[in-house]
Amino acid sequence: MKINLKAVGTSLIKVVKALREHTHLTLQGAKELAESAPCAIDINILTSDMDSKGVQEFLASLIAAGADCEIVGNGFLEDIKDDIENVMRKALDIDDFEILNELIAPYELVKEKAARAK
Repeated sequence: MKINLKAVGTSLIKVVKALREHTHLTLQGAKELAESAPCAIDINILTSDMDSKGVQEFLASLIAAGADCEIVGNGFLEDIKDDIENVMRKALDIDDFEILNELIAPYELVKEKAARAK
């Protein structure tokens, strides 16, 4: 899961402050991250192992600071999709993408159920 920081808005200082409050970044690191928008903020840099509620609070503090941002990704299912495809391709030596897509279909069902559960 990541936070997509689309734009900082009118107050760079407030966004940098929100980044500092929720991450392990230094002042310079938070400033550089904010200035690099649009960019993705990996939740691994947050100050603690946050659950989805904590990530939502971080997002809310960025928005309150004037940033244009959103949560992207479905957690680990989204992150491992390419890994699943590569392992299947290697294990089964598949070059036919239609067959590969049939094998990946169960992953898509799990992803849909996870999205509905939110």
